[in-house]
Amino acid sequence: SDPVNGLSQTDLDDIMPGVLARQRIPEYNGKTMSWPHGNSSMGVYYNIDLLKQAGYDKPAATWPEFEKMALDITAKTGKPALVMGNANNGGTFRTWLRTYGIDPIKLDQSGVNYDNPEAVELATMIKNLIDKKAIVLAEDTEQEFTNGRAAMEIGTTARTSSKLDLVKDKFQWGITLIPQGKSGGQVTELYGGNQVLFKTTPEEQLAGWLFLKYFAGSEAQSIYAAKTGYFPATKSAQETDLLKQNYADNPQKKQAFDEVFPYARIDVSSAARSKMDTSVGEALQAMIAGKLSPADAVKKAQADATKVLGEFK
Repeated sequence: SDPVNGLSQTDLDDIMPGVLARQRIPEYNGKTMSWPHGNSSMGVYYNIDLLKQAGYDKPAATWPEFEKMALDITAKTGKPALVMGNANNGGTFRTWLRTYGIDPIKLDQSGVNYDNPEAVELATMIKNLIDKKAIVLAEDTEQEFTNGRAAMEIGTTARTSSKLDLVKDKFQWGITLIPQGKSGGQVTELYGGNQVLFKTTPEEQLAGWLFLKYFAGSEAQSIYAAKTGYFPATKSAQETDLLKQNYADNPQKKQAFDEVFPYARIDVSSAARSKMDTSVGEALQAMIAGKLSPADAVKKAQADATKVLGEFK
């Protein structure tokens, strides 16, 4: 808020809401404790050619519709509809559950909410699609998608640039918002790094802030976005000649910015989150292996995640 070196309200309004919120999480007690660097979010990549073979233009808007579509795509094309990682999918499941309007980690971090009908519905869908080979698990999901061996891949939009390099002209493709758990819902996960300053001398701190201010501004953000798969932190970066041309040359990057990024929000900022994701992922792995039913898997996820949260109190 410094009148000389700070940002105006217009400058602040230019920063994407989800990006600005990341710098001001509740634990910071109203203070701004970091500044934007690079941002990405969870989207769904789709092979337009394979979807068209099955009679679809884009991925379904909701998970129930997605399940029907996935079975249809596999039946009509002979290829799996979706490729997922064969490692831990606990973080992915948490984000998908958020699309139902559920906070898997309670906002005040007093508990978790994995044992609910929506989680059972989601886990049942995953198990059904894997059993019917409409979902395949792979170590390198990008290789499966970019070589046309799966119709869709759900992952970070930061890989949009690598998709452009790997797909080339093999097939037409796009990227859009992940399916939602309820009609009208629009949320996905926000990823990326933030920048911080260390307390040194007033002169060095000012120099550091001026760099952070520059890097998060439209000029630098347009350069960063053009060179990587990350989104610019500011809306006005899209109006720079550099990014206009980059998005014109690479329409999937523009599509990701328009259809995915506006709905990206961070989840609850708990130190326990990573370990909770691991425990939830292990419950899902047991379900996929046939050792637990979907209902029992979410019960185990609830119990194990609750225990982990307690360890971090």
